[in-house]
Amino acid sequence: MPKYFIIFLFCCLALFSCNENNDKKNNNQDYDLVCKIGRDIRCDSLTLWIYEGDYSHVRMLSGGKVKRGYCNLRGHIEEAKTAFIKLKGDTSTYFFILEPTNQKIIINKNSFKLEGGEKNNILYNYLVTRNNLEKQRTDNQKRYFKALKDTTLTRPLERKLFVKDSILTDSIERMTQRRLNSHDVIRPIIIQKFGVKPAKQSRK
Repeated sequence: MPKYFIIFLFCCLALFSCNENNDKKNNNQDYDLVCKIGRDIRCDSLTLWIYEGDYSHVRMLSGGKVKRGYCNLRGHIEEAKTAFIKLKGDTSTYFFILEPTNQKIIINKNSFKLEGGEKNNILYNYLVTRNNLEKQRTDNQKRYFKALKDTTLTRPLERKLFVKDSILTDSIERMTQRRLNSHDVIRPIIIQKFGVKPAKQSRK
């Protein structure tokens, strides 16, 4: 009986140790951010900034040297933060969501891509969808002015293009307001990037 009891006790201790390690892993709030800078950008250093409180204040969280096109930033955050990267000598601001996980940012002269993090995936999907809708709206407007210029714009065609423009504009507005009303860390990025404000909620 003592022999089996010792084996049982050993198993319990092993299980407890395993659960404790898992808890520590789950409670790990460290971020690991890899920044890849394209060859078409001359930059030898960068800084990482985060918004604090009511998003009216920013604080530099970290920074580092860019070596062979890469800069790795690591640190501790309690929760996901609205953040942005500033490259030395570049006036552009690269917004993203800094999350306690492994993330990668790829910055080129004409493109900006972010990978990793649940909030970032939501932000990326929003930006891709919005860009597609805006492209459709721009193409629709080009078609209108082309038809107007070469005198092929008929009343039915004009009505069709007008309706399509209204639908696309409304889709962009509704999608944006849904994200703004969610009150999460994505909200400040949309406000900063597109200069929009949340619609006032009507009181019943």
